[in-house]
Amino acid sequence: MNLKKRMNSKSTQGYLKIISSVFQYLLIIYLIILLIDQYFPIKFLNLNYLLVTVIGLGVITISFFKPEKEKKHKVTRKDKYLIYFLGILGAILIYLKIKEIGWMSYLISIIGGALIIIISKLFLEEENGKDN
Repeated sequence: MNLKKRMNSKSTQGYLKIISSVFQYLLIIYLIILLIDQYFPIKFLNLNYLLVTVIGLGVITISFFKPEKEKKHKVTRKDKYLIYFLGILGAILIYLKIKEIGWMSYLISIIGGALIIIISKLFLEEENGKDN
């Protein structure tokens, strides 16, 4: 059986779907732990091992997994409020990390929060097929 047929079999696609889900969850867990580690250092946990696992699963997911087409969802007010909340939260976290540099920390934080909001809105609009 050649590789193309083997990759299209139902069992292989099922395994790839599981690997893709594990990758997504581990990536989220890694990013949360990394964020916590920036403010409250974790001495008993080596994040490098988790990073290698996440990268390996990511390479497998990108190389072989073909996602199904999802139906488009309408952008709601809740989505917009979440984007604004995450932008403000991002600006606060940036400020807390760099507040020692003086007045520039305010500017960098505001620009960082604005970038989070703008890029999130653009991504959400592109995903929904809006041209506005």
